[in-house]
This record gives sequence, C-alpha cells and structure tokens, in this order.
Amino acid sequence: MIEEKAYAASWLYVKFLQTETVDDDGRTIKLNPPIEKQEQRLMIIRGDGTVFNNDKLSLNDLGFEVKLYEIPQAEELWSSKGFQNYANGQRVNAESIFKKLCDVINTFIDFDRSTASQEVMCEFIACYILATWFLDAFNVIGFLWPNGERGSGKTQLLTLVSQLGYLGNFC
Repeated sequence: MIEEKAYAASWLYVKFLQTETVDDDGRTIKLNPPIEKQEQRLMIIRGDGTVFNNDKLSLNDLGFEVKLYEIPQAEELWSSKGFQNYANGQRVNAESIFKKLCDVINTFIDFDRSTASQEVMCEFIACYILATWFLDAFNVIGFLWPNGERGSGKTQLLTLVSQLGYLGNFC
C-alpha cells in the first residue's frame, strides 16, 4: 500500500524480439532477422490493473523506487495467466476463495477433540491464511500456536498454513 493504492509484484517470463546488439567495441549491430528471446522480468501491477515494466509504462512511471532484493520461488509467484487476467479486469470472488480454503483445510486437517467444531476451526484457519496476504495493512497480527500430543497434527496444520499463506515457509 502506497498512498492508499495497492501494488503487487511478480517476476514474469516475457517474450520479446531483440533487434540489435552491441559488439565488443561498443558498436550497435542491427540483427536481421531479429532474435526471439525470453527472460524473467519484474512486473508491478496496481490495484486498478495498471501494469508497470511493460511496453506502455516503465518502473520509473510508478513515482517511487522499487527495491525487491530476491525473487521468490517459482511456485510462490503470480502466474502469467493470473497476472494478465487481473490486468484485464478479472477479479476473483472472495467468498469462493474462502470456501475453497475451508475445503482444502477440511480435507487435510482433522479438528476432532478441538475447542470448536470442524467447520468453525476450518473457517478460523482460512481467515488466518487470508490475513497473511494482507499483512502490510496491519500494525499487529496474531500467530497460530497449535498444541497437542505427538501425532495430533500440529506439523500438518502448520505445513498447510505455510503452503496456502503469503510467502509461507516451513522449515
């Protein structure tokens, strides 16, 4: 969030035509025919779908400096298709995302003998997972502290939360 606007970053693979190159002496050489290349580039998208670092707008057009020092693992990046869909105005239904999260949690975690019903615990964990995607909007956030005997599913729960949460990492 910068000045009440949301931004997201992803490193997407982009195909482009290289039409010229520079030789060892620093001279520009025109390539005929051009060479098709593919490279991973940092792309920034604003909440309204405006994309920076493409053919239309550069990162300089953002109005602030972007300092992202490492690229997340490939499975944690926004897919090219999802990024493009968002840029084209498609938005996901929050209720369906929440229900899907609950279904996944319900599939892998058994909250038998927990402090609430299976459904309530799945909803609670789904809310926590969703909150991780909005950490920058909070000043304070709680944390999960699963406890129980050996074999009760604590590690399974935390592994699932780390896989579904924002940039989760479970070591």
